[in-house]
Amino acid sequence: MRLKTSEKFYVRKSQISEPKSKHFIIFEGTKSEQIYFGSFIKKYDLITNIFFFLRDKDKEGWTNPEKIIGLLIDVINGNEKIVFTYETVFENIYEYISQFINTVTKKEIKNKYISFVKQQKIDFNDQVDINKLKNIILELIKYYVENYTVLDVIIDTKLLFDLIEENSTFDKNIDKIYLVVDRDKNSFTNKQYEIVLKKSKENNIYFFVINPCFEFWLLLHFKDCLDYSKEQLFENTYVTSNNTFVYEELKKYDPSYTKSRFNANIYMEKIEIAIENAKYYENDITLLKDNVGTNLMFLFDELKK
Repeated sequence: MRLKTSEKFYVRKSQISEPKSKHFIIFEGTKSEQIYFGSFIKKYDLITNIFFFLRDKDKEGWTNPEKIIGLLIDVINGNEKIVFTYETVFENIYEYISQFINTVTKKEIKNKYISFVKQQKIDFNDQVDINKLKNIILELIKYYVENYTVLDVIIDTKLLFDLIEENSTFDKNIDKIYLVVDRDKNSFTNKQYEIVLKKSKENNIYFFVINPCFEFWLLLHFKDCLDYSKEQLFENTYVTSNNTFVYEELKKYDPSYTKSRFNANIYMEKIEIAIENAKYYENDITLLKDNVGTNLMFLFDELKK
């Protein structure tokens, strides 16, 4: 299980408080939900110990929530290793080095970062070695910052160690895991729903559902959707060869939306509207199996605490 963090590893230890617990979020999807929640964390300037679980390459295609919760149970029991890779720490590195340069694009920096990773004879998806990562960051600084020797950009190795080592663990006594999935009745059967619900309760995994799909939650940012029938929303049939009814309705309000790329800031400006509109629909996790709605607003409350 790969790990992506919202924490800036270049902040000195004296500038942050010791976290009491870590919060791990895993999504059934791999793109749109992560984009949205990343913006949510930034908007509300949330605690730094929130992490996104990213499934390993051989598991990225998993859309069966029953398999995903099995993976989470393995994490809880220590049977699934949690690791940072050179890929998943890039965003942190970019935020770090972009403080000192403003004439180079993120893509250029990423390409240079990858080249330095390869120079260390390691793969972009390998587990991070702290000393090698430090060397890579220093090479980036040397490459882009002419007067790097006089800048206060010394990397706090101890903090880097804490991020990579201490946060690559799960403590079932204080840490929390949140599973976010679409109901999608065409691929998530009633039996599977009951199994996931049961296992989530047994293993203290917080279970969040959007019925029928994440695009429904996004659509609630623009309207209450009461002009649609519950059957239209629940069935969410394909109206084109690639897109469902809800997806196409969302595109009317956000024409540039795709599952892998969209401007999440638009939605952050309207998040309170979505929360209010969601009150017209089911929000009980047990009843969401057969009813349009979501309990996602409770996750936002949990993360804000």
